[in-house]
Amino acid sequence: MRAIKIPVDHTEPIAVVDVGHDWRSMAQAIGGPCEYIERVRCPLTPEHNLVLAVDENGLFDGQPVNDRAWPLYPVPGYQLHGTVLVLQEGLTSEGIDFMDLTDPEQALRLVETVS
Repeated sequence: MRAIKIPVDHTEPIAVVDVGHDWRSMAQAIGGPCEYIERVRCPLTPEHNLVLAVDENGLFDGQPVNDRAWPLYPVPGYQLHGTVLVLQEGLTSEGIDFMDLTDPEQALRLVETVS
């Protein structure tokens, strides 16, 4: 499944990556001590069905602040920690779930415009 990866490190590019569909693969792509994935809606959700996958315990796991991803969740007093994945969500046979990006290049452009 393709996703947009927003690393904390500004020397690493924001890029399209392949991750597995299960939470363990997403946690591995996020890196660090990530054990729990949290789905977060963002300004790109209503029109483009793009959501964030973040380390639910990033703040407590010691993950650094991801200021590159903050524009995707601009909530005063809240910070995203660690690498952030941007995925598409949609209706599947299992209900609403993460899915492969239908247009990865468009998604990357949208994320880069906002970030």
